[in-house]
Amino acid sequence: MLGWTGPLLILGTTLGITGCFGVTSGSLPFASEQPLWEAVLSDLRRFYFDPEFQGLEIPAMDRETGARTAESRSLGSALEEMDQTLERLEDSHTFVIPPTWTSYGDYGFTPMFVGDTAFVTSIAPGGAADLAGLRAGDEILLLGVDPPIRRSFQRIWYRKTLLNPRSSLTLVVRREYGGMEEVPIVPEEVNFPPFYVVPEGFEEWFSPWGPQTERAWRFVDLPAGVSLWRFDIFDGKDRAEFRDTFEALEESRALVLDLRENVGGSMDVLKEVIRHLFSEEVLVGTFLHQDKLAEVRVEPASNRGFKGDLLVLIGSRTGSAAEILAALVQEKGRGSLIGDRTAGAVMLSDTRRYEVQHPEGHWKFGLSISVGEYRTPAGTLLEGRGVYPDHTILLTRGDMQRGEDPVLARALQDLGLDFSPMEAARIFSERRGPEDRSRIVLQQKEPPQRTSKGMGDNG
Repeated sequence: MLGWTGPLLILGTTLGITGCFGVTSGSLPFASEQPLWEAVLSDLRRFYFDPEFQGLEIPAMDRETGARTAESRSLGSALEEMDQTLERLEDSHTFVIPPTWTSYGDYGFTPMFVGDTAFVTSIAPGGAADLAGLRAGDEILLLGVDPPIRRSFQRIWYRKTLLNPRSSLTLVVRREYGGMEEVPIVPEEVNFPPFYVVPEGFEEWFSPWGPQTERAWRFVDLPAGVSLWRFDIFDGKDRAEFRDTFEALEESRALVLDLRENVGGSMDVLKEVIRHLFSEEVLVGTFLHQDKLAEVRVEPASNRGFKGDLLVLIGSRTGSAAEILAALVQEKGRGSLIGDRTAGAVMLSDTRRYEVQHPEGHWKFGLSISVGEYRTPAGTLLEGRGVYPDHTILLTRGDMQRGEDPVLARALQDLGLDFSPMEAARIFSERRGPEDRSRIVLQQKEPPQRTSKGMGDNG
């Protein structure tokens, strides 16, 4: 073992999906003579998993980026310059982590790739995007001046909305009827933090963001012995609690594990989930760090694990540790994957931290560095590729406009439960804050039992 302690994904490029980001503090002035890029590059040389840096010419990167960073007129633009250079590594887990900006803007919409096309998948009623005329189901052709590309889309969104926040953002979209429109959006400024995950051990360098607005996971008891678990991040803070949940799962005949919003998280938590889903020792995969190759194995949780049927929901925002879990379920034949191809953002990462002086004190920002390249037990490299579902189900424009969830509905129907796409979407529609830590029991009439049927592939 190499002894890495960093999480697999801390603040990865998928953070952009929530739509609440800073709008004013990115313009914070800073002393341009501070060698920000030099400090970042020094740590990159020391810790990056590939000593050849993916074939890039580091001295050239040093000269160009150092000069542009020094010329930046704000901290946000300096951080964006550095991140644009790091993106040339084509590495999902090597990126700049911003400070905790003091104000945020809610754009009021969710951008997401469905298959190979970027869409506005949902709109907050009365929010900034709604008032600007954006609609669920709009196809995104340009995000500012950048065309949507599946691999880089969330990173571009992340830079524009969190790393170097803009005061407005213009989208070019294609409407359902085929017409193209330019939609400028001025976000609503808010004085409360978004759902934001600070890596364990990193809290001291980032100001507290206050209570999370959403639970990291939710559990629902459905009829006929079926349980639904939506897991949005592998957060170590709830480790003991979800162990209790796994014990409760012993009474369930089937589990639908929803990882569509899961951006990854702690390696230790991933191991804990694996321990309770597999009944024998599991080779999680191998990690390559420079000239060292390490295997990661997990022992089962004796007789306390879940042994029932398993269906896993995945999508374009399923990232990092969640992709590792999905790949294991698929390769080991433990269950079936339903939904869309995952993000293809799977590296082992660690974090570095830095201070920047400004007239009012100090700002702290960070750097996520890939310290290990992951391959599945079968030798598959997931970075840049992702995990393909066993049964592909993609949202349509109509699904987005109506707010339906055909992916979850399909999983429940395959387990013998009569849920329409609209009924499936409503299971988690009621907003619950962090104080709600109880299991949610869905009160629904027991459906008629079905005979066993095949999963089908639905395209």
